[in-house]
Amino acid sequence: MNLGVEGLLSLVELFGDELPLDRALLVAAKTEHPDLDVSTYLAKIDALAAKVQRNLEPGGDLVDALCRTLFGARGFRANHRHYEDPRNNLFNQVLDRRLGVPITLAAAYLEVGRRLGATVHGLGFPGRFLIAHDVGRERHLLDPLHGGARLDHRACERILHRATGRWVSVKPWMLSPSPTRKIVTRVLTNLKNTYLVSGDYPGAVTAIDRILAIAPNAWSEVRDRGLIYAEIGCARAAARDLFAYVPHASASEAAAIEAYLPQLRREEQRLH
Repeated sequence: MNLGVEGLLSLVELFGDELPLDRALLVAAKTEHPDLDVSTYLAKIDALAAKVQRNLEPGGDLVDALCRTLFGARGFRANHRHYEDPRNNLFNQVLDRRLGVPITLAAAYLEVGRRLGATVHGLGFPGRFLIAHDVGRERHLLDPLHGGARLDHRACERILHRATGRWVSVKPWMLSPSPTRKIVTRVLTNLKNTYLVSGDYPGAVTAIDRILAIAPNAWSEVRDRGLIYAEIGCARAAARDLFAYVPHASASEAAAIEAYLPQLRREEQRLH
């Protein structure tokens, strides 16, 4: 049973588009950690917020206090040595180990900051997930990959250059806040990819199941799940997903799938 799917479906039903990021990421991790107590981890985030509050001088810089506490005293950092470790995308593991990837480290900052009344957003910037922390009319851009380093316009252009191989200017859409559903989907997509890299195809399927719980129209994920099912010999499930994907495919892709479906159906009959 995929407990993460059940939990995410319940949250979507309860909150709709106002999905709480902390609870969604923790519930999603229940597939790998069925005994995970969400309230325990919410309390951990509360404790981190209390720690930041104690470190904040009256009238002090909340951005600085958050970065000093999370990325300094508490030791949250990017797992550079083992970037493909699935635990980097399981929020309970990130809170326990204080290791993650930019998007999950950003999630920790966002949720601690929100408990302190900060106006914070996650940004799906090309090539790097960033944090936006608004103080009055001033926006601070922070890089969770490098301990919450503050970024200016030129630093953002360097990130774009590394991602694209070209010098391009930063466009306003690149700095648009990412909705919670999009953040959770991106974390689960990371998780799916780490499982694929390690050859854990059943794990990749469970990640896709969770993506579809909050993004049911992500038809490319239905296609990918079908292809994974085909790879591991689950012909019936593969045929079901690929058949469902055909109306959403390009003409050439649909033709290739339709040519492949009879083979899957023969395999299904042979297995039964």
